Amino acid sequence: MLQYLKDKRIRLLLLLGFVVLVYQLFLSIERRLIFAPKSQWDAELPESAVELTIGKELSAAWFPVPGANFVIVYCHGNAGNISHRFALARHFQQMGWPTLLFDYRGYGKSTGGPPSEEKIILDTQLATKEALRLSKSDKVIFYGRSLGSVPAIQNSTKFSFETCGLILDSPLLSAKAMAEQMGLGWLSLFITQELDNEFWILLTSGPTLIIHGEADRIVPISHGKKLAEKSFPKATLVEIPEGRHNDSRRKGLALEALKSFIEEVTKN
Repeated sequence: MLQYLKDKRIRLLLLLGFVVLVYQLFLSIERRLIFAPKSQWDAELPESAVELTIGKELSAAWFPVPGANFVIVYCHGNAGNISHRFALARHFQQMGWPTLLFDYRGYGKSTGGPPSEEKIILDTQLATKEALRLSKSDKVIFYGRSLGSVPAIQNSTKFSFETCGLILDSPLLSAKAMAEQMGLGWLSLFITQELDNEFWILLTSGPTLIIHGEADRIVPISHGKKLAEKSFPKATLVEIPEGRHNDSRRKGLALEALKSFIEEVTKN
């Protein structure tokens, strides 16, 4: 064995193999840090909603409101699945806001995983087309929660004619900014999932509401503030005093902000 190691070509091949192995390990860790899907539903679908499949892979739940002239496409965060958002969607429905929940590939009952940045963007595109068909409207509001802000922002640019509003709830600036926040800025050299809201927000054209908690320790409010600055004057930032990352949006200042924004962008 030692005699083979004396060969420079063998040593080079071993070194290249080690580098590839380390890089593959990094990719695996990167995806686990960004995506935390759960397959099993933890709640029953409300009777007011309809379970459906979009295409061949995406699991979804439709919360209709007869007579509404718009639809909310809800892009959820990095963990769990749509069952963890049933209560919120039901509340939206009761407010008169028709909502489509869907799981990205690799989440919940959706197949085709593991998830990736490219997939969640394409999945949101498919969900938006289905939401417009189901609602029989030509107005869509994208609601992007945390990681879901990435596909929400990018698809609001792809569906610019249909998008009447964009809601960003605890949005992040980018994967690079998140790495720097955790003291891992050097890893940005190897990041493959860019999640670059800081760039894509510049391409949005419609009214935007940004909701962010002042005490958010997962995605600091500085991210929301920077996105609001980048999107000025289109964006309105609502800061939730003492608000944390996973606080409810069914009450208080956040709900009042949602009500005012949705009423404004859908009144025509």
